[in-house]
Amino acid sequence: MEEYHSCHYIQNGINFYPNDIIKVCCVSLHSAVDICTINEDIDVIIQKIIDKKRQMIQDFRAGNISNPCKGCPYLVKTQWGLTENPISSITFNHYMTCNLKCTHCGYYNTMKTTELRDTNHKDILYIIQQLIEKNIATKDVFFDFGGGEPSISKGILDIVDYGIKNNHKMRINSNGAKYIEIFANGINKGSVEEFLLTPDAGSREVYKSIKGVDCFDKTWETIEKYVSACPSGVKVKFILEDGNLDDIDNMIDMCVKKKVKEVMLNLDLCIKKEDYYKYIPYMNKFRNLAQNNSLIVHKGYAIPEELWAT
Repeated sequence: MEEYHSCHYIQNGINFYPNDIIKVCCVSLHSAVDICTINEDIDVIIQKIIDKKRQMIQDFRAGNISNPCKGCPYLVKTQWGLTENPISSITFNHYMTCNLKCTHCGYYNTMKTTELRDTNHKDILYIIQQLIEKNIATKDVFFDFGGGEPSISKGILDIVDYGIKNNHKMRINSNGAKYIEIFANGINKGSVEEFLLTPDAGSREVYKSIKGVDCFDKTWETIEKYVSACPSGVKVKFILEDGNLDDIDNMIDMCVKKKVKEVMLNLDLCIKKEDYYKYIPYMNKFRNLAQNNSLIVHKGYAIPEELWAT
């Protein structure tokens, strides 16, 4: 073990992206470091994954942090293992389809200027199976589903089904506009360890302004249905951005009304580090209101520990 700046993506993860690309992390479509494409021989793909991780870990141990990683909230200085560990986490960000147009969504904004297409989920499943078979990924490698919207992607539902049948633990992010039975089954079976529903608003006006579509009632009805169907494992996540800072009271009111038990607070990834201080009063207000209403509050992945402790 050695102390240096790194993150779990660099150490033990890979991320599938649109246009057949495998990247190191899921923070940005623009800056995430490329590893390879899936259109190569599987042995070439595996070697490129090993080589890229070895190179990045060596650089980070030496204190040479590349530009895409500088200032990233995922980057932490702690004790990291020096051995070449197997892949223990796979993130799925390879599908573009979504039923909303969120203002903070990197995919939606990127699609305005860049041609992106879904990577074939069958090719991805083949690569995963080969990584496990060749001991590059752990047999129980964790599945993390990001975006587009998994509830409207048949390919993603197939991967979730594969994960449930093969004892993979999973995290699923959904905007909550559509209820999916297989998600609820996965939660109740313990396969889906974390299920995050993201309405980002507690009022229709704010929802429409930041989501681009009026699915306010449908989303909160879906949230209520998941909460009712699943005794635990469901969290309602709110991404703080300039458009919803004055909607916090309504957010908590809706959670109470729909019998939500757990909430998560996150920050828009586009917020610059030097501007974090502007959001501290709103973070504190959210946490206090949630706790006063007996809600369990979780810190989102994009909020640095030192900011959460402020």
